[in-house]
Amino acid sequence: MTALLDQHCPTVTVRRRANKKTTPFYDADCRAARRRARAAERRFKRTSSDADYRSWSAELGKMKELYEEKNSTFWRNEIATSHGNTQRLWRTLQCVLGEPASDDTGAHRADDFAAFFKDKVDSVRASTMTTPSYDVPSRPTPTLENWTPVTTDELEKLIGSAPCKTCQHGLSRT
Repeated sequence: MTALLDQHCPTVTVRRRANKKTTPFYDADCRAARRRARAAERRFKRTSSDADYRSWSAELGKMKELYEEKNSTFWRNEIATSHGNTQRLWRTLQCVLGEPASDDTGAHRADDFAAFFKDKVDSVRASTMTTPSYDVPSRPTPTLENWTPVTTDELEKLIGSAPCKTCQHGLSRT
C-alpha cells in the first residue's frame, strides 16, 4: 500500500508564502492596469519591436500613475475619516509611514557610553595640552549687600501692575 501511495501520491514539500499585508488601495482598476502592462511586456519580449517597447513603456507609466493616484486617494480618505479620533489617526499615520524603527540598541551598555565620553574628553585634553592657557581678567561683579524692606501694599501694587500672562479670559486680579 505504501509503495502504491508513494508511486501515485508522492510526498512533496510545499512552501507557503507568509501572509503579507495586501496593498489596501489595490482594486480591480489596478489589477486591470497590471494585466495590460504584463500583456504589453509579453508582446514586446515576443517581437522585440520598438513599437511594442513603447507600448509596454506607456502601459507601465499609466499603471504607475494609477497606483500613485489610488494610494494617495486611499490614505487621504483614511486620514479624513479619522477626524476627531486621534488613536485611529495615529494608527493610520503609522501605516502611511511604514514599520517603526527598531528599538534594539544592541549590546551597548551605560559603561560603554561613559567610557566613550571619557575617552573623548581625554583626547580633546591631549590635543589642546600644548595650547597656552588664556588669561581671563578678573572683573568686579555687583553684589546685593543692602536689602530694603518691602511693605505688603508695595508688593500688592507690584504684582497687580504685572501683565496677566497665565489668565486666558482676561480676568482681573483683586
